Amino acid sequence: MIKILISLALVLTVTFIIRHLFYSPRPFVLNVGTNFLTHDKTSSLPSQHAVFIWTICFSIYLNYKKQFKSFAYLSTVVALLVCWSRIYLGVHWPLDILIGMLLSFISVYLIKKFWFLYYKIYK
Repeated sequence: MIKILISLALVLTVTFIIRHLFYSPRPFVLNVGTNFLTHDKTSSLPSQHAVFIWTICFSIYLNYKKQFKSFAYLSTVVALLVCWSRIYLGVHWPLDILIGMLLSFISVYLIKKFWFLYYKIYK
């Protein structure tokens, strides 16, 4: 659980920085598609929903897949549904989702490696 929280803290901090440094308009701002959800015109890159759900999913896969195999598969289905809903509702581009997914994987991978190194050095 601590690895998930640290990974979330890392990736959400990176997401916050990216969203405030680079503005990427949402699809409805550019009048692309249909907007089914009232949303602010904030930057869309990367999707915070995708970042959150994929960080949990990748944490399970990279750290606990053997113990929670069925939960890992279920979390993948939930992550795909959440990400598709954000695109369907017209508030994110597919690229926003993919970049959120990539940032989540990098965050979880780095925390796993540093966690291993920490316990290797101090134990």
